[in-house]
Amino acid sequence: RLKKLDQGLAAFIVRNPAMEKLRENCIRICGHRANVLIFGECGVGKETTARYIHKKGPNKGENFVRVNLAGLSSDEQEKELFGFESTNKIAYGALELAQKGTAFLKDITNLNYNTQAKLVRAMEDKVFFRCKGQDAIPLTARIMASSKKNLDNLVSKEQFREDLFYQLNVIPLEIPALRERRDEIDNLL
Repeated sequence: RLKKLDQGLAAFIVRNPAMEKLRENCIRICGHRANVLIFGECGVGKETTARYIHKKGPNKGENFVRVNLAGLSSDEQEKELFGFESTNKIAYGALELAQKGTAFLKDITNLNYNTQAKLVRAMEDKVFFRCKGQDAIPLTARIMASSKKNLDNLVSKEQFREDLFYQLNVIPLEIPALRERRDEIDNLL
């Protein structure tokens, strides 16, 4: 099922000038490993865009791991991202599962403040630790995140960490609202 989904991403068919510009930007950044922050309203194709960039990039054969941060408790968010260890069990998190590939963090604004700090540290140091783990794990995944909210406003209200915003916002992509590209709707059906 996932292979069929990925095959459908090979083409990024557009009829709208704004979407043509988005496709050109995606192609331009595919070869880079920099972090990407994708903005746009609900339903505009933020995850599809992230998958397209991953599929066209040099690490397309590696994993694309999606984490939907909405609805997860603080503890669950940390375990989903970093994994965890107990006396007889190791659970891998998204950052480890996506090694050399892409970790897509959907709805990044739902990430709690403490886990934001841990993610910043991992991005800066290029290593992270599983929850309750002792061993440093290299961070080799490209991180792409999406948001439907204006992160500048959240940063100014101190509801989102400024350092995380700058770590993620290396390459910002804004996807136009569907109402601005009605001519594209046929392509979506």
